Amino acid sequence: MVGCDWTPWCAVGLLSTCTAYPLLPLLIQNEFPLSPVFLPPDVAHKLGPYSPYYAVSPYEILEQECNLTQANLLYRHGSRYPTRKSAIDLAETFHKLQANKLGGALKFITNYSVNLNADDLVLLGAMELEEAGRRDYARYSQLLPNAPANEPFLRATSAQRVIDSAGNWSAAFTTASGGTFHVPLPLILKRSQDFNNTLGTYNCPQWNRSLSDEAKGDFLASFAPDILHRLQEMAPTAELGGEDVINLFQMCAFDSVASMKYSPFCRIFEPEEFDQFEYYEDVSKYYYTGYGHALGPVQGVAYVAELVARLTSSPVHGITNINRTLDSSSDTFPLDRNLYVDFSHDNTMVAIVSAMGIHKPQKHLSTHKRQQNSAWVISRIAPFAARLVVEKYSCTTTTASGSDEWVRVLSDDAVMNLPDCKETMPGGLCSLQSFVREQLGYVYSQRAIADWDNCF
Repeated sequence: MVGCDWTPWCAVGLLSTCTAYPLLPLLIQNEFPLSPVFLPPDVAHKLGPYSPYYAVSPYEILEQECNLTQANLLYRHGSRYPTRKSAIDLAETFHKLQANKLGGALKFITNYSVNLNADDLVLLGAMELEEAGRRDYARYSQLLPNAPANEPFLRATSAQRVIDSAGNWSAAFTTASGGTFHVPLPLILKRSQDFNNTLGTYNCPQWNRSLSDEAKGDFLASFAPDILHRLQEMAPTAELGGEDVINLFQMCAFDSVASMKYSPFCRIFEPEEFDQFEYYEDVSKYYYTGYGHALGPVQGVAYVAELVARLTSSPVHGITNINRTLDSSSDTFPLDRNLYVDFSHDNTMVAIVSAMGIHKPQKHLSTHKRQQNSAWVISRIAPFAARLVVEKYSCTTTTASGSDEWVRVLSDDAVMNLPDCKETMPGGLCSLQSFVREQLGYVYSQRAIADWDNCF
């Protein structure tokens, strides 16, 4: 391990430098999930992957006589500025409008100044993970009775916003413990096609985004014309297209999370139009690394194999992008911890939930008409600071085989229904044996092998 004080964030065995990380003041004073109070729910919850974090439902305490024995937490980084490419696209739409005479809901753009930084966390993103670290200490510190001997194990991809998210979580977890814990440095997994990374979607060269682009383009054509007509009346000399509509929706999201205020870009749109934008982003991710792409779920298989290894304290097996060098070492993939915390991106979380078989709609998402009441809503799957949690319990009620081990899965605090689980208890509990069997049913299947072969 690189020798650094715990406050900087360093790579472990992969990068050679340490970057000083400035700890932010702890701004949230309760253990409950941070909610974007500066945005009304009918906007905040309909911004797709750009929604600030919100809990889908209150965290449920089990009523059964069970003891929590392990927790596996997977986080998306917190709220951020747009990516570099997106920032360029947003700026083009913004400057195009600013160069024209505007009226109505667009008039504010004439003299408006907007921050179009790229890639990095915004302050809200830091706060989201600080809140999460404090809340997780309240929830899961019982798993760490002998600190620091039984410390949590952390990993993060090498994107700076992900490392910073891990830093905010760790700082808050440590502070909440009164200094009992100095959370260890995260293992940094490099973002590269030539480095097997189970927290990324970089190792499937034949995957491409064309299916997602086509699908969301089809849906855009179904709802954008009416909005365009209204916008064109407010900007008669501007040459606007469907992509400008999407860019303005995204400006609503990014300007709001950056300023922590209700952006005037949001007021451009009618409430029902946010429903259309939400579904546009649902379609985009579904056909990107979700169920709708033949090479989507297979990119989450390696993480599922690691999850099973942790739950069963057994070596990692399987194909795909498992990093056998890291996963065969107790230093870089320990199997004796009670709390594991990983930090990644939305596309990776989409692939993982699809590999696990959760949030699965009854049929493929239509690309021409919005499907209501679908199980696939990306703001509930991978908003900023999203969290997927697999808890393991020892319960007085045993399974048919006599085991007392059970698991439950939570997505943004909502207990997940596991329809393929053969042995269940109230509260969303599934027997560990049944859960492992169902998860490995795809991980080791001929279909997964064929899907992975098609990556090359």
